[in-house]
Amino acid sequence: MQQKLELNIYSPRNSTTSSPLPCNSTLCGPTRACLTRSNTCAYQELYGASSSTGILVDDVLHLGTNTNPQDIVDVSVTFGCGMNQTGYFLESGGGINGIFGLGMGGISVPSILASKSVTANSFSMCFAAEGSSGRIEFGDKGSADQKTTPFNLQKSNPTYNITVTQVVVGNNVTDLEFTAVFDSGSAFTRLNEPAYSFIANKFELYT
Repeated sequence: MQQKLELNIYSPRNSTTSSPLPCNSTLCGPTRACLTRSNTCAYQELYGASSSTGILVDDVLHLGTNTNPQDIVDVSVTFGCGMNQTGYFLESGGGINGIFGLGMGGISVPSILASKSVTANSFSMCFAAEGSSGRIEFGDKGSADQKTTPFNLQKSNPTYNITVTQVVVGNNVTDLEFTAVFDSGSAFTRLNEPAYSFIANKFELYT
């Protein structure tokens, strides 16, 4: 049985390895604000009607390997230390332990791990039922026979966006084509018509 860890709210002041990201850092970038009094790079991330605002800090992330016995890998990463949260990030179950950067930008955790040659620039996630723990694995490339699909990359707003060309439910197949965004911050799927009706109607045949 996996032991559940009790996590405390992260505080840079209570960490002996934490340091604020200075304004002249390449990871700060021209789109972020600078708190000149403390020479600290600030951030603001918008997520629908929610937002997280704070400062960027460097600290050590403790990772475990898939080996047996497990090895521990300590690596310095950059992440946002939120000081003001709004919307969903304040609700029960949302963002209580923080927001983990898994995007395509150079400041995201997978990108930083890859730049340090710790893992490949990829990750996989497994959501768990309420009350249990999910899993995230950095550097996961999948199986050798796994199929892949290209991303629809947009330089102005890079997201995990793909084109779906076919939907299959049981033995029912339809050649619907639409774009879909995979959001690592959501554990549900939202579909528009006509894909929604096709999937919902076919699922009724199997329930």
